[in-house]
Amino acid sequence: MVNTAEAKTFIIQPYSGVVYNSTIPLLRDGVNNFNEGGRGQQAVNTVIRDCFLNHGVETEFSACILHKHYDLAENERNVEYHGKAIGTTNLDGIYPCSWIFHNGECYPYEVRKSLDYDILRHYCFWSSDF
Repeated sequence: MVNTAEAKTFIIQPYSGVVYNSTIPLLRDGVNNFNEGGRGQQAVNTVIRDCFLNHGVETEFSACILHKHYDLAENERNVEYHGKAIGTTNLDGIYPCSWIFHNGECYPYEVRKSLDYDILRHYCFWSSDF
């Protein structure tokens, strides 16, 4: 049972190019931040690992070094398709796959393209937000 005094809520927001471009570091900066003082690997080996295992989500979720390869125009999205991430304005068949917390709210920052209509039906409520 969840203790409501401790439970936190967050609101899932639609994609934001401003959040993507202003809060997500470039790859080299993200790697440098992770490696700084060995804190990143230590967090993965302890706090993050324990959180995943304690909640039984180690096969459902993953942790990664937050990064981007380039800035995007407001009408573009970072879309993963066939193992490559590209900036595109073609938003057909996309669904959110990576999230960032910013100012207490949750934003999708990376999406995938799929022709699997079962996946798309599950995420169809996102189509107007992207």
